Amino acid sequence: MPTISYVPRSSAAAATRAVYEEIMRTYGLDEPRGIYLLMGHTPAHLAGSWPRSRHCYGRDSALTMKQKHLLTLAISAANNCEYCVRSHTVRLRQLRATDTELVELLAELGFEPEPPDGPRTREIRLRHCPFQNLAEQHGDVICSVHLGLMQGALTAMRAPVAVDRLDPFVEPDLCVAHLAPAPTRERESS
Repeated sequence: MPTISYVPRSSAAAATRAVYEEIMRTYGLDEPRGIYLLMGHTPAHLAGSWPRSRHCYGRDSALTMKQKHLLTLAISAANNCEYCVRSHTVRLRQLRATDTELVELLAELGFEPEPPDGPRTREIRLRHCPFQNLAEQHGDVICSVHLGLMQGALTAMRAPVAVDRLDPFVEPDLCVAHLAPAPTRERESS
């Protein structure tokens, strides 16, 4: 049972309504998204959070909107935030993300992936870790985020495969993401 209700525009304080209006203009929405409606209870928090969100999802970046949501989905998966995973998954579906974009995203992020050789290949070999120094010291965190990125991206794309596990540094310049068949829709809904 939810303990916090949404604050609709009609009953929001003036300061909250002002932020809602900016959110709707920025995203081209008729209503603010749920997370903002929840923050409407504390106008100061909403007013402080909105600029960070606007900056993250603004158009003044080298990353595409899909890439931004893929990265945020990975962080959400690593943090076990079910609401955020669902929210970014829905947004990626709206953006028509495809399963080949995982390899493209990993390449753009500097992982130098070797694409699967064919439909029977069960791994993606990553030849470079852009965070290698951090991963060597804090592999449990860095590698978990990278695993979450791949798992979240494939889930959002409704790919026929999922990343089962990530083996870090099997060689000094190689991490291996192991693929497995994606869960069926029936199993996901049960």
